[in-house]
Amino acid sequence: MAKRNNSQKVLLETERLASFPKLNPNPVLEVDTSGKVIFCNAATIQTLKKLKLKEDPRLFLPADLKKILKELREKKETRFRREVGLGNSLFEENIRFAPEFKTAHIYTYEITERKQAAENIKKLLDETIEALSKLSKIRDPYTAGHENRVAALATAIARKMGLSENRVEGIRIASLLHDVGKITIPAEILSKPTSLSEFEFSIVKQHSLASSEILENIDFPWEVAKTTLQHHERINSSGYPQGLSGNKIILEAKILAVADVVEAMSSHRPYRSALGTGKALEEISKNRGILYEPEVVDACLNVFEKGFKCEPGPAGPEEGELPTNQ
Repeated sequence: MAKRNNSQKVLLETERLASFPKLNPNPVLEVDTSGKVIFCNAATIQTLKKLKLKEDPRLFLPADLKKILKELREKKETRFRREVGLGNSLFEENIRFAPEFKTAHIYTYEITERKQAAENIKKLLDETIEALSKLSKIRDPYTAGHENRVAALATAIARKMGLSENRVEGIRIASLLHDVGKITIPAEILSKPTSLSEFEFSIVKQHSLASSEILENIDFPWEVAKTTLQHHERINSSGYPQGLSGNKIILEAKILAVADVVEAMSSHRPYRSALGTGKALEEISKNRGILYEPEVVDACLNVFEKGFKCEPGPAGPEEGELPTNQ
């Protein structure tokens, strides 16, 4: 009896899967390897009507379908996905190739509203980042441009290390906001024309914690708050605010740390002229594997070898520039 029930379940599941394209609320086409339409579901025609287009299912066929199927066959892959426009709408096109049956299914999902919502969220996020960045610059005009230059270098390092563009974007944003916590530091310390006292330096060191506390309230899709918190940590545990070492420091923070040091040393300070890129690269080379992650240092040196320039600019006291800033 149990065996018969199992057989019935298998049969019902098989029938459900076989009829799924017909039940799918989104356009579904089945084509042969020549691109000829074998089947289209009702949603295909309904969607064309909604778009006020000709009720021809072939409108959902990619112009380069044969090329796509050939590449899938050669690469022994079964799936292909991309975004396409049709009428005034945007769709996600999914092609699933079944070489054993010599057919492919094309599933098309409308993503116009989803895409617009994502763009609106990104616009809001960009405006938030810009507002916070401006707030930091108003509070400390000496650091005008510092965040942008650090972001440019940090993203160049991240790309050289082969990180995904999504991860690179998180590093870029953290770089733009890493000093926002300086709004908590008295202006007379930020613009002091001489080296900081030990007490003043201890106050400045609080900015990374302040930055993380400000940013942790924003729902970023990246570890922005953690990156800013850790960007003054050093792999031998001599950094701050937590004295972390090695793998306890996230890679994003290690990249930001190197970019921050190089830019700071390359820029002018109220109490000294720019030390220059040469000195900055000498600093990270000398402390490669001691203070800074070797892989990050190597990537940084490489981007400069390839022609990257860290243009000097005015900046306020940046405690990360040298271990002996005091």
